[in-house]
Amino acid sequence: MVELGHVLPAPLDPAAREAVEAHVTRVLDALGVEFGPTHTEIVLTDDGPRIIETHLRVGGDEIFNLAKDATGVDMIDFQARQAAGLKVLPDIRAVLESDREPRCEAIWYTAPEVTGTFMGLAETDPGRTDPAVTVLLPEGSELNGLAGSFTRIARARGTAPTAEEALDAARSTVGVLSFVFHVSPPSRDLV
Repeated sequence: MVELGHVLPAPLDPAAREAVEAHVTRVLDALGVEFGPTHTEIVLTDDGPRIIETHLRVGGDEIFNLAKDATGVDMIDFQARQAAGLKVLPDIRAVLESDREPRCEAIWYTAPEVTGTFMGLAETDPGRTDPAVTVLLPEGSELNGLAGSFTRIARARGTAPTAEEALDAARSTVGVLSFVFHVSPPSRDLV
């Protein structure tokens, strides 16, 4: 399974949000986590939230940047300040309670199942590069036909007032990208 996207804040109804917060709090309490950044991935099931994984760090895949842009909370800065012995919770609460325009952030990746050598992004409009797009693989990367986190070719960011609009913006931006591959025919034993 390959994660292809993230959106913050998550578009959850109040009951689901409360269930997630209560479940994650119970899990972190059971693990003895009392301070510092954490990253917990859950799935909502018919029986309530279930943990996929949890870590004592900020989320990867640009999640910390999505959170900063969506909420104003710079988790890397606050983590460094807390590690230096400073109290950060009052400052985090102040940022979250500030008068900010609601903003949602999304990121979407492309990971085509292709075999060949990645040659780069196809030029659809010479001289124009979309600042929302980041090409992740260096030219010359070999792909083996399997999709995985390290075969994601590019990502795009989206910003909007709602989670759905931000996600649509990121998906549509990455969805129109074209790539160039050098594909060799498979070697076959002939009879």
